[in-house]
Amino acid sequence: VIIFSERSRQWVLSITPLPLPSFLLNMMGRLLARRGLGTAVLSSGSKGWRRCSQPGGSESTPRQHLGAAFSTTSSQPGGMDDLLRALTPSPTSEPGRFECAAYDMGWGQTFGGLLVAQALASASAHIRASHTLPHSLHAYFLNRGKGDLPVTYDVVTLREAGGGERVTAHVLGHQGPTNVVSVTTAFHPVTGDGLTHTDIRMPSGIPLPDTLPDDVDLRRILVKQIKKFLRPEQFGPLTVDRPFNVKVVNPTEYSTPKKKPPARSVWIRVGSGSPLPTDPLLHRLLIAFLSDYHLVGTSLLPHGVTYFTPGYNIASMDHSVWFHRQPVADRWLLHHLHSPTAAGGRGFARGHLWDSTTGELIATVSQEILLRKSSRADS
Repeated sequence: VIIFSERSRQWVLSITPLPLPSFLLNMMGRLLARRGLGTAVLSSGSKGWRRCSQPGGSESTPRQHLGAAFSTTSSQPGGMDDLLRALTPSPTSEPGRFECAAYDMGWGQTFGGLLVAQALASASAHIRASHTLPHSLHAYFLNRGKGDLPVTYDVVTLREAGGGERVTAHVLGHQGPTNVVSVTTAFHPVTGDGLTHTDIRMPSGIPLPDTLPDDVDLRRILVKQIKKFLRPEQFGPLTVDRPFNVKVVNPTEYSTPKKKPPARSVWIRVGSGSPLPTDPLLHRLLIAFLSDYHLVGTSLLPHGVTYFTPGYNIASMDHSVWFHRQPVADRWLLHHLHSPTAAGGRGFARGHLWDSTTGELIATVSQEILLRKSSRADS
């Protein structure tokens, strides 16, 4: 029996004198998941390695060798393979319909950046034009998605021009009858033609990423500060290593937040320094995924409020991304965020993504955020 330990991030091998029945292995997996100790439970027998239990206790197809067991899909956040699998749409029997696997970030609901990136990936799979890349997207978050469930995306082409080189498409993401995201995105051929200018410059004097704590260290501190708001099964997903790093300059102290100017700098990078595949679409999907980080928090800075301050209803309402130049997601990018205003129960935040190597402006991001005091009905 192999058990994946969420606490140690290691696979634990246990050899039992007798074969264990499936119902006992299923029970073991559910118990470990509830306590945040482990997720995947696999066992070997005459048919090879197979997953015997996961949250929910479903079974997978037999695995023929030990190496395959380590790449078994899990709804818990894992390595790069799990993230790339979540960003790879699977076509269904219905034209224009795709399904994307879950990638649970530990918050209990689907991460908005994942919904945006999966919708973008589904539109790209529907268009199938290798020389055409998405240059912008505009998303509305409709309902909270469940982080441990896959999402189905229905893609409709709204407009084609230039022989299919310029395409506008709409994507609706849903979990069963619940719509979770609506995205309109546009594609354009990659060319070097056209006028070029940049009237702003990459901020200077920002502490370099090597001088800042890793994202996983900050999340472990965060879990201690907000422990009373979490369920036991969330501890593991929130404190494990992830295949990307987000380093915040002057991070928020969630237990005692103080009012600060509404601006923040964040370093982001996918991977641990080893190069990713050079597919330009993949790098745009990864940047769309990471672009949702810290926009809400930036709009809260001048108020001394966080997600966990009692008496407030806080949520992302929409999200937009414009790709100005081709990003390189496995290179450190500086995301400089600013919230110029909040009014009418809504905040607004925007960000500029800079390539730290070239100093070029890669993308612009914006988001509107629900910021209002909770009524009893909201609670």
